[in-house]
Amino acid sequence: MRRCCFECAIVVKSVGYRLRMDPVKKRIWEAAAAREGRTLSEWLTRAGDTAQAARPYLTPEDIAVFDGLREQLRRAGVNLNVLLRSELAFENGRGRRPPEREQFEEVQRDLKEALSQILTMLQTKA
Repeated sequence: MRRCCFECAIVVKSVGYRLRMDPVKKRIWEAAAAREGRTLSEWLTRAGDTAQAARPYLTPEDIAVFDGLREQLRRAGVNLNVLLRSELAFENGRGRRPPEREQFEEVQRDLKEALSQILTMLQTKA
């Protein structure tokens, strides 16, 4: 048994826990613990406490927004691919007319909008 701190009379009982791991990983973790002046048990406890208390970087709502932006980028990429294939076909004599400049500008606007939203979200998370 050990005391929780020097001022406190509360006695903390330890509970053992076995953990299987690769011997190489154990040596790496022991070295990391030693660099911090801790035992492996203390180091793993602190790592677990830190992970448990941490807030996720992205909320479920953020993930949903990013997924929508990913889809917007995907669609713009598909549209750009179609336009470039049409342009190439025209240049090689297999197409009647090239795509309109406005079509390229529309894809460009879609890409800029999605990328701007992504950048804004990432900057607010920093």
